[in-house]
Amino acid sequence: LDTVKLPATTMLDGISQDGQNVMYHTVSDGITVYYIVSLARKNFAIYSFQGNGGNAIWMNSTHVLITTFSSVVEIDVQTGAVSTLLPSFMTPHLTFYRNPFLYFTGGAGRTKNDLYRINANTGIIQQITFGSMGATYWLNPGGAIVYFANTIGPAGNPGIYAVNSDGTNQHLLRQYPYGTPIGYAADNSLMIMRVEKGEFQVLKLGATAQQDQLVLDNAAPGASVLCTTTHVGADPICGGNFALAPYGHA
Repeated sequence: LDTVKLPATTMLDGISQDGQNVMYHTVSDGITVYYIVSLARKNFAIYSFQGNGGNAIWMNSTHVLITTFSSVVEIDVQTGAVSTLLPSFMTPHLTFYRNPFLYFTGGAGRTKNDLYRINANTGIIQQITFGSMGATYWLNPGGAIVYFANTIGPAGNPGIYAVNSDGTNQHLLRQYPYGTPIGYAADNSLMIMRVEKGEFQVLKLGATAQQDQLVLDNAAPGASVLCTTTHVGADPICGGNFALAPYGHA
């Protein structure tokens, strides 16, 4: 997609829902610039501002949300039109958007590892999960359930948790060793990576643990950890160092 050497400060912000665009941003000399890359457009700048900006997420295939730390702006990547979705709203990290709710972690006066959501229409904020250090949150395709792995706490037992997207019915879904969500199967079932007898396995979760299906055994032959950086701690699975193909085929 891109033959230009990008700065070391480059941060990937995600792929559009139609799979046709990649978004990333760079910070250089105190200026943050957000770019779109696709087969049709190379390094197409969509937004910039003075200061260190936060991450961006896709609302859908044509609109993105960017946190400037002091506000959240919405951009139409086709027309370049910019509007402010949430003025005077501070958050360090946007997670996902499901109209009219923006899900995020941390911010002024809030625990940085908890997942929250704000109603973009009313401004009402709800806490969705307890704090889970380093957790990656997954919204299911139907938008009703959030999944996350709690490995090092500080609250709750280790394992994979599920919670309704409105914050109700949070519960321990599976207590597999070092299990972590990695995506969804063609039927929208949750797929996870776990460690069993020293090997990495991909499982498709069923309605109960007895109905879980082993999809791929020994997914990384010879590997002791799934991490691309220096590994610290007991958890052998580092989020973001592997990806599941659409519909869980690979």
